[in-house]
Amino acid sequence: MKEFKKQNHIYKTEALLNQTTGLVCEKIASNSETPWLVPTANMLKKWLSIFPSGQFVINDEFGEPVSIQMFTKINWDGDIQKLSADIKAKGIKEAFVPDGNTLVMWVETNPLGYIGTDLQLAFVNNAKYLGQKEGGEHILCLLKPSEYGIQKAKNPDVKFWEYCQKNSGEGLSPTEWLSDFEESGIKIIKPAYKACQIDNITLGISLNEIYEKYINSYKPELWGKGDDLLSLTTPDGGVWYLDPDHEPKAVYVGDYVWGMIF
Repeated sequence: MKEFKKQNHIYKTEALLNQTTGLVCEKIASNSETPWLVPTANMLKKWLSIFPSGQFVINDEFGEPVSIQMFTKINWDGDIQKLSADIKAKGIKEAFVPDGNTLVMWVETNPLGYIGTDLQLAFVNNAKYLGQKEGGEHILCLLKPSEYGIQKAKNPDVKFWEYCQKNSGEGLSPTEWLSDFEESGIKIIKPAYKACQIDNITLGISLNEIYEKYINSYKPELWGKGDDLLSLTTPDGGVWYLDPDHEPKAVYVGDYVWGMIF
């Protein structure tokens, strides 16, 4: 167990195990800003079967799980322009390179009440720890700016990358999710449009549950209609696309940003 402490906040990073994933997912989803992005137990077990040493749960000082930190490995020559958003969309099985020189981290869950509490520092420190252990040349990450959807609801004309650049760097509020990552040592380098693509069937929920579990219970005032009658915008800036040709299927699509630790 790796422990990180700063400003009296303690986070303990533990390796995920198959027998713990179900309970971990349920607890994290119940306290997440984006519960539709919390991976299921089956998804995590798949990751564990491919890259077991790269999957972690972050617990708070009371031993309660607050987030999941996942890694894959790729080969990358350092050229930022070659970074493709489909690394995440492919999933770990397709994207994973066993002898890859670069770790890629993503954190799917922004827990309620933990922004500004040095949680991001725990993520970054653990990434560095794993990087030393794996001997990689680079550590990259895919991050979800959690407040973009709120700003877009206020101003529909705001563009994703413009928002991320405006809310990036010196002078940022310490409560911003992206800012806390930067203060912890991550450099935001590039947008990753449509990096997240996941359907409700993979998540194990019906179309009705999307409404019951998400729309009616999580910031209902910030959900809206997309560009057509078959899409719903979410509070985090993503979109659920309903698929009438494959009912009852719906696909969530969300934009991320690329970050670099080294």
